[in-house]
Amino acid sequence: MTQLTPEILELSLRPKNAGIAADADGFGADVDLACGSVVRFSISLSIDGKAVTGVRFNSNGCGYMVAVADALCSHLSDRHLDSLGGLQQMDLAETVSTIVGPIPHERRHCATTCIAAVRNAFANCRERRIAGSHGDDPLICSCFGVGENTIRAVIEQNNADSVDAVTTACNAGGGCGSCRMLIQELIDSVIEPI
Repeated sequence: MTQLTPEILELSLRPKNAGIAADADGFGADVDLACGSVVRFSISLSIDGKAVTGVRFNSNGCGYMVAVADALCSHLSDRHLDSLGGLQQMDLAETVSTIVGPIPHERRHCATTCIAAVRNAFANCRERRIAGSHGDDPLICSCFGVGENTIRAVIEQNNADSVDAVTTACNAGGGCGSCRMLIQELIDSVIEPI
C-alpha cells in the first residue's frame, strides 16, 4: 500500500472543490478500471463564456484521486480560457506534480483518470456551446468564437500548416483545446498534399 504524502493527505481529507455544480456549463467523467474508481467534473463559465468561474468534482476514488482532482479544480478555476494552453496532458500532469508533489508510479493512473475527466468536461462545454450556436459559419472554437470560415481564411492567407500557426493567427485552439483536432482536419482539407 502506498503511503500518502502530507500534501496528498491534506488535499484528500479537506478538498476545497468537492461537489458537482448542478447548473454547470459542462460535465465530464472518466473511470479507472484498475481500481474501479470514477471521477466527475463540472465546469462553470462566465456569462460571456470566456473565463472559467469554477471547477468542481466528485469521486469514489482513493486519496490520490481526490487530491489530484482537487488540485486540478484549484488550478483551472478563475482563469481565462485563453490561458489554459489547450489543456495538454503533459502540462496538466506537470501542474498536478507541482501542487501535490511527485506521484508514485503505481498511482499515476489516478492522475491520468482525473486529467481525462476534466478534459472531457471542457469538451462537453464546447459541445453544448456549439449546439446553441446558429448561423452560416459553423463554430469551431467555442472558447474564442472562431468559425470555420475564419479558420479556413487564416490557413489560406497565412499558409498556416499547423494548429499552433492557426492559434497564433486567430486564437482558435488556444483555450480548452477540444477543437484542435477539428482545426487539424481543416488544415488537411485546405492545404494540398505534396
